[in-house]
Amino acid sequence: MRAVLRGGRQTLEIPREVGARKGLFQRASFWQLLMDMAGAGQTTYGGYSYRDRADRYWRELTVAETERIRAGSDAVRFSTLRGQIRVAGFTQVELYATR
Repeated sequence: MRAVLRGGRQTLEIPREVGARKGLFQRASFWQLLMDMAGAGQTTYGGYSYRDRADRYWRELTVAETERIRAGSDAVRFSTLRGQIRVAGFTQVELYATR
């Protein structure tokens, strides 16, 4: 499974393995934050992606949810990805679930 943050021309791909890692004293992982966001509202089925061999779901994010994701980026271990999440102008999250 993987998540993609989309907005404008930029996309940020976050594999589950990267987002699910958490530090010793962290309560929740960044992946858990994304799953909470995706489950909080109306998620739309986008069809089956034959290229990815996965079902695609997407959801538009509110400004408050976008800011919450940015604030939660501290849980991401990789500094490059953490920085990209903080400055990217994303407006939706896509989830790819393999069968």
